[in-house]
Amino acid sequence: MNIPVKVPVDKLALLRESWLADLREDVVEEVAACASVRAVEDGTLLHARGDACDGFYTIAYGAVRFTRTTADGHATTIAVLEQPNWFGEISLFDGLPRTHDAHAAGPTVLLFHAKTDFKRLLTRYPVIYERFARMLSLRLRATFDLVEEAAVAPLTQRLARRLLELAQLEP
Repeated sequence: MNIPVKVPVDKLALLRESWLADLREDVVEEVAACASVRAVEDGTLLHARGDACDGFYTIAYGAVRFTRTTADGHATTIAVLEQPNWFGEISLFDGLPRTHDAHAAGPTVLLFHAKTDFKRLLTRYPVIYERFARMLSLRLRATFDLVEEAAVAPLTQRLARRLLELAQLEP
């Protein structure tokens, strides 16, 4: 459920410190002009695993929790992202459905970047493709590190890491 925005959002400043850092000002301004502000309550479902992609988000305030639900209905937290992170871009590039459920973790304010606007911006500013290729590569490297740790780290080390992650996720 969208709620009235009570936190002022400086779109330009947010985008400059997130995925548009160090890009030309005209690019940042055009992306900001296309972005809409969405404020949501704790627990609001932003997108579900399997949903078609309609765009992606930049977190302006609050946090977003990503979960996977098992066949028996148990939800496992995969990650929690906070400002100034972005999410939902994978489906824009591969054309496949959403990979996880995304819920607001507390009151959250987001910039929503519609798929149609983003595709137009990618055509107009190829530097955005380059930026996302780099950012997605960095995320893939981090994923490889996690897979490697899961494969070779002792059980006690993996358990300690997971407990620490869970302690940081819980309010």
